[in-house]
Amino acid sequence: MDRERYIYPYGEYAIYHIAEACSQAGGSKVFSHPALEALMAYDKEYNTTFTNSLYEYLIHFKNISNTAKALHLHRNTLIYHLQRIEEIMEVSLSDYHTVQLLELSFRLLEYDKKITPRFSWNTTNNEKN
Repeated sequence: MDRERYIYPYGEYAIYHIAEACSQAGGSKVFSHPALEALMAYDKEYNTTFTNSLYEYLIHFKNISNTAKALHLHRNTLIYHLQRIEEIMEVSLSDYHTVQLLELSFRLLEYDKKITPRFSWNTTNNEKN
């Protein structure tokens, strides 16, 4: 959130309002996709970075090339990571509702300060970051 501005268009910050409301009702623990918790536990147990790969994939609008570049991975390695993520989480990253809930889950984790956001999810600024 840009602290130097005095007026904020609601569309740019609506997700923060949603995150605040969810936080007051239990936060990421209550509203996060349970499969994301499983993926984070898998990463911790096996010292992998699948959660980060998924996060980057989502903030790059599921674009394989841009995500691979951001992660400094070969495309095929990223594709393998995404296949493993789907297996571990037992979800399809092609399912709109699943992806939507995962994106919200990451936002709630950011809001609860359980993960650090890499950059703004504001779609008007993503090309700059």
